[in-house]
Amino acid sequence: MADMHIYLDEAGLLDLTPRGCFYTCSNHQPWNPISRKLDIALVNDYWRETFPDSSAVFDAMGYSDHSPILIYFTQASTRRLSPFKFFTLFSNSSKLSQTDSGGLGEC
Repeated sequence: MADMHIYLDEAGLLDLTPRGCFYTCSNHQPWNPISRKLDIALVNDYWRETFPDSSAVFDAMGYSDHSPILIYFTQASTRRLSPFKFFTLFSNSSKLSQTDSGGLGEC
């Protein structure tokens, strides 16, 4: 493995910022599970300068024994969308009952 690092360094290649699943390879054997990080996305300095916010997202494996790698050229939004939440607090209000009694009219 040390030789691999030397070759990558000599070639000027770097690991693109990884996101998503840490383990990228699995043998899918429940009786003898083995998971490893084998896959990487390599880029050079020119890539880093051209796409400074790029990253490699390792998705779920599914049926394959390796994770698919998705390359994003810009930083993914860190804001997570939250699901719509309905609070019954307002539906118990007497004012809402009065307003709702008229209905929406004929559709």
